[in-house]
Amino acid sequence: MGFLNKKTDLIPRKIGKIFGKDRTTVLNALKEIPYLENMSEYIEINKELSFLFPMSSPFEGESISNHQTELVKSLQNLQNQFLKSHGIN
Repeated sequence: MGFLNKKTDLIPRKIGKIFGKDRTTVLNALKEIPYLENMSEYIEINKELSFLFPMSSPFEGESISNHQTELVKSLQNLQNQFLKSHGIN
C-alpha cells in the first residue's frame, strides 16, 4: 500500500479497492510506514519494487492492464509475506 501511495497518484480509497480493504485500513497502514522504514526487509522490498516497477503512475483511469494486475498480485504477496514474517495478521 505504501509503495502505491508513493509511486502513484491514487487516493486511499482506490488503493484499498486494489487490496480489498477500505480507505481507513489504507490510512492506518500508511501511518505505520515511518516505523518500518528503517527495517532492512522493508528497505529491500522497496528497492526491488522500485527496480521492477519504475513507473511513476502505473494506474491511469479505472482500467487495470494485465501488467498492472501482476503488479497488484506481487504487492499483495509481498505484503502478506512481510506481515507473516513479523507475526502480524
